[in-house]
Amino acid sequence: MSAQSDMLQFVIRGRRCAMYVHNVKEVVSLPVITPVPLAATVIKGVMPLRGQPLAVLDLGPDLAPSRQDSHDDNFDMQRKPQDEFVLIIEAPSSQDANLVRAAVCVDQVLCVRTTDAEHMRPAPPGPAFVMGAVVDADGPALVLDATRTIEHAMAAVRATSVPL
Repeated sequence: MSAQSDMLQFVIRGRRCAMYVHNVKEVVSLPVITPVPLAATVIKGVMPLRGQPLAVLDLGPDLAPSRQDSHDDNFDMQRKPQDEFVLIIEAPSSQDANLVRAAVCVDQVLCVRTTDAEHMRPAPPGPAFVMGAVVDADGPALVLDATRTIEHAMAAVRATSVPL
């Protein structure tokens, strides 16, 4: 018997993606997002979550940088702009034991699927936060690593920091 994991499947810029459900704390409708001047492109802005600011990440440019010109139908889904959400994700930092949170913009939330390890495939070329792909009855979905996703955004912020 193979190991099984529950994954939340969702769409970002026409790409089916998945993340382990233990890293997804909430799914909320796209809130009002306050832009952050001079922020890295991965940072869409900040949103309030129970009175605390939370970074909102836009992974679209990293997952599908030239999506308008792409003809890769393996990951295509119909985008419904009215269905935009943010996933509140939480993962341990790779540098210490602290948990870090962020919100990830998604176009559509699809389902939660129990996935067998035998359906996992190696990561296709692309961003380091993509840890592999899972193939199920609906086709392939990129599997995003929550820790690497947050650290990708933190590294982009450090790289674009403007000295005061």
